[in-house]
Amino acid sequence: MNPKDRVGVIAFDANYQRTVPFTSAKNRKTIARSLLSLKADGGTKLFQGLQEAVATIQTHSSIKKHVVILSDGEIFDEATEKERLNTLIKTAVENEITISTVAVGEDANYSFMKNMADQGKGRSYRTNDAGNIPRIFVDEIKIVSRKVILEKELKPELEHYSALMEGYEDSDFPPVLGMDITYPKPEATIQLKTREGPLLVTKRYGLGKSLAFTSDLSGRWGKQWVQWDNYGPFAGRMVKWVEKNETVGQYDVLIEKVDDQGHFLVDVTDKENRFINNLELKIKVLFPNQTQANEEIALEQIAPGKYKGIFPVEETGVYYLNLYEYEAEKVVNSQTFGYGIPYTSEFQNLKTNTNLLNQLAQITGGRIFHPEEDLSPLFNVEGDVSNRGVPLWPYFLIASCFLLIVEVALRKFFEMGRFRVKVEEEPTP
Repeated sequence: MNPKDRVGVIAFDANYQRTVPFTSAKNRKTIARSLLSLKADGGTKLFQGLQEAVATIQTHSSIKKHVVILSDGEIFDEATEKERLNTLIKTAVENEITISTVAVGEDANYSFMKNMADQGKGRSYRTNDAGNIPRIFVDEIKIVSRKVILEKELKPELEHYSALMEGYEDSDFPPVLGMDITYPKPEATIQLKTREGPLLVTKRYGLGKSLAFTSDLSGRWGKQWVQWDNYGPFAGRMVKWVEKNETVGQYDVLIEKVDDQGHFLVDVTDKENRFINNLELKIKVLFPNQTQANEEIALEQIAPGKYKGIFPVEETGVYYLNLYEYEAEKVVNSQTFGYGIPYTSEFQNLKTNTNLLNQLAQITGGRIFHPEEDLSPLFNVEGDVSNRGVPLWPYFLIASCFLLIVEVALRKFFEMGRFRVKVEEEPTP
């Protein structure tokens, strides 16, 4: 289930209980913990459980509403219950709630369960092996959550004002007559929306850009868009947005690592190799762990046509740096560069740090030996040797001997006691 879905679980035996209150499907850990409290018991109060499920779903506005019933279908007083269930399922269908059933067990009343699914405009399943239930539920959710299509007139609303939307207002966009109901992925930007969900969404994907229009641009759902005076220019703008921008200036880039920082240096020249000054340049970094920097890093001009920016380099791997050129707060050019750090800083300097070693020897009153010298003095003790502290091993030895004697004495004492009791309990011949 996607994060925009909502889910609830109602368990029923001789009564019913809300095992998982109606909640967002993204709360997976909470749902799993609630399900662990579920225990089997006797009774099949199916009507009350289904009635609660239908009543709960009715109070929520969703494009698609669905119930899955898991049971053996062996209910008490089937004739009376069947009549009540038929009325309830009819009410559910009238409220656009569909019902599927899963019959479990060799003695399951499959015909009864199948009849409920048929009336509920859903699907019926049957299995003798409880191990098949997860797969059945997964298959059912896949069927239910397939592309949801909504066909009615929907008015677009401007959600994010960007270069793509420049010059347009809400009232400029004609309505669409249908759309696919979707939800935006993380870091995606909703440009246009309707009250049923996103209509036009953009996202930077890796080194490129992607754009999704959830209606169509033909005579079915987009009939009024095709007849719109700005249809051609706006469609062309969408295509242009996802295209790779042509390079106006020539970039000569140098990327280097200085301590724990990356230095991004770029010389910008025109086609005649003349320096271009006073540009508004920014970079955005994609780190080796595939996370992007939260903010763009502005480049500072440090010489004619030369710009510099500093970015963090805290891990090994490949860094992708997207260079943007702005003009009147609009991106007019962009280009991507890569920079690799194959190993950590400690491997970049292979020389011996003699200064540090000298300091350590001085502080501790020692000296530095070179490999070609005689190293035997390292293992000779110079000066008087004195022992400090009190040796504790004699005390531990005495204590262990004492404890051993006590342990043997206690063992003998208890063995004599058990022997005496056994002799006294022997019957008289």
